[in-house]
Amino acid sequence: MNRSLLRVLGAAFGVSVIIGGTIGSGILRLPQTIAQAVPDAGLYLAVWIAGGAYAFVCAPSFAELGAMTRRSGGLYVFTQRALGDLVGFIVGVSDWVSFIGTIASLALFAAELIARLVPGLSELPIAIAMILGFTGLGLLGIHAGSWAQIVSSAVKAAALIALAIAAVVYDTPHTRSLEPPSGFAMVLAFAVAMKTITFVYDGFYHVAYFAGELRDPGRTVPRTIFTTLVAIIIIYVGINIAYLHVLGIDGIAGESFTGGAFAAALFGDAGDRVITFVMLVTALSTMSENFLAAPRILHAMAVDGLIPTSAARVSRAGTPTITLALTAAGSLAFALSGTYERALAVVFFYVLLNYSLAMLSVIVLRRREPAAERPYRAWGYPYTTGVALVVIVALLGAAIFDDPVTAATAAAISVACVLLRALVTRHGGHERA
Repeated sequence: MNRSLLRVLGAAFGVSVIIGGTIGSGILRLPQTIAQAVPDAGLYLAVWIAGGAYAFVCAPSFAELGAMTRRSGGLYVFTQRALGDLVGFIVGVSDWVSFIGTIASLALFAAELIARLVPGLSELPIAIAMILGFTGLGLLGIHAGSWAQIVSSAVKAAALIALAIAAVVYDTPHTRSLEPPSGFAMVLAFAVAMKTITFVYDGFYHVAYFAGELRDPGRTVPRTIFTTLVAIIIIYVGINIAYLHVLGIDGIAGESFTGGAFAAALFGDAGDRVITFVMLVTALSTMSENFLAAPRILHAMAVDGLIPTSAARVSRAGTPTITLALTAAGSLAFALSGTYERALAVVFFYVLLNYSLAMLSVIVLRRREPAAERPYRAWGYPYTTGVALVVIVALLGAAIFDDPVTAATAAAISVACVLLRALVTRHGGHERA
């Protein structure tokens, strides 16, 4: 049985994966949450810049881990090597569930957009067809999947840049200022806004999910992380400057769908079709990346024997076929059950938790494996890694305080993972291949 992924991918794919995995519908839908937390134009923009700065503080650690491990699988690979099978199993399962929950939500969202463009179509069958379609694309192999990702990410980035440029010719409306909070309320509001921003920037390290398939992961992982992150920060800050220019801070805070209001102000009656196209391209690009990444988490777990090793099968085209099928089945189950919204709420929490475990992994591996080959060493270590860990733990505390129900749900999932791990171990799934 072939279990080896093909090492055939280059830097262009790495850039497209990061753009595809990072820039999602959040830039069009989440600005209201941030503007309501910090209803001041300067502070609002500062949060977006701070989010990019924090991503840059985290980036060296992710770059070191991805270049060092040289395996596909992302966060699971990092934490399993540093913190052991149990933590790796919890991170791997929760990360995979986050991906399939996201796939389900994107499929339903894209189906809603298509039904808006073509009235009379039924949304659920479209969503199911899209999940099956991406599964078919995956079966064609990594070459077909990589080209689809490169093209969709390029179109998405170009569409968002075009929107920001279009705002330049817009006459600035008169907007009223809102009263920002002060004191402790300001600190808490900024923390809540930063939690949301962390989620919007999440994905800048997704090239590491394919490290085992990159021709030169030691160079490609760090280079694509840093160069693409710069581009993403520019796009995010640019589109938010455009939002402020066209809508003002009160307009952003008052619109649940910021991108829609922005497009309507720019293009009038045609605005709905313009933003629908942008959202559809955005959703499809992110869905494509998620469909590529998720099976590789389970594949790495199967290679390590943390789930049945038969799931590690790889086709001649470089597709982990069994784990792709599991990803498709899980995504369909979420889409049909309607529980993906709760899954997405838990994703926010696990993003913060898994960030903290990744930073901890850098520290543990530096101490336990000082002589290990590291093609890239995190600049500023231990300060950058330490600051990243402290900030993310603080944001995690704020997230628990702000939404204890979701935190309890995430904890319950972790306990379920421990029990599942014990069950798999009992039935022999722990044996190394």
